[in-house]
Amino acid sequence: MSDASRKPSSRGFYSFFVSGFQEPIPPPLPHTPPSSPAALRSIREQQAYELDGSPPPSRPRLPGGVVMRPEADQVIDSLLADLFVHARNCIRVFGDFQLAIAFWPQVTPVVRRLMCDLNFREFPWARTRVWSVDEIDVLSEDPRHRGELLGGLIVNAADIPPEQAHAFDFSQPDPTLHYDAMLKEHLGWREKGQDRLDFVLVPQLPDGSWGGVLESTDSTSLTVQLAPNAHTPAMLGMSGRLVRAARFVAILATGTEARTGLQQWTSKFSVRPDGVLAMEDSAEVRWYIDHAACPAPMPADPDSRS
Repeated sequence: MSDASRKPSSRGFYSFFVSGFQEPIPPPLPHTPPSSPAALRSIREQQAYELDGSPPPSRPRLPGGVVMRPEADQVIDSLLADLFVHARNCIRVFGDFQLAIAFWPQVTPVVRRLMCDLNFREFPWARTRVWSVDEIDVLSEDPRHRGELLGGLIVNAADIPPEQAHAFDFSQPDPTLHYDAMLKEHLGWREKGQDRLDFVLVPQLPDGSWGGVLESTDSTSLTVQLAPNAHTPAMLGMSGRLVRAARFVAILATGTEARTGLQQWTSKFSVRPDGVLAMEDSAEVRWYIDHAACPAPMPADPDSRS
């Protein structure tokens, strides 16, 4: 029996933590013709490396798939194309699309392109539910306020009902419990193994972590609250366990700052530089990186040449 023909089940919401379900990888994008602007930019990049005698950067070895493009704009194009395909696939199979976004400065250009690019004017917003990955305890006028970014960038510009956009709320007596309840309400109706986020977009940070993703010793925790300190205000965020249980995790890593973060990674998941976690996930992970984020190739040893 196909996924589309199964009836939704109210069985445990936490089932997605142990689910072995794997959504088929979307088909590869069509080959870019040599005459396209993207291909021409790539050719110019390659010629520039040849002219100055330096080789192009090597594709880093990371857990999951890696999409590497010369420039950040091309990286965004590729990420949004995959997002669009994934949204349509999920709506066809499940009837809706559960999208989580970390509204960090590195990610907002992606959201702006999604809202403005005519190639994505058919994005299925009416059947999409958007979740903010994190929030910080600042005034709504603060440019870092995730809820305001969610409202200004997506709700005010897209054909999406306001009740389908969810942000953390520090005014609640227990903000994490409140957000957990919303997640359970809107994901729990799916059958076992499907009751999880469909697509999570996060930035790669210089310290090796993913923006907005927090760890907890509570194995059942969906969200985490961090107390304020001398340098940062209080913060709420999705747990690493919740994010890694998503159907698809897209990590945006562009610029030289992301290069430092990529170097923190080994063959296992790590969302904190001081702790490596086992690959218990059920997500498909894909890294979207530009040449600036790639580690520089090691120079050849002159003595090793024959």
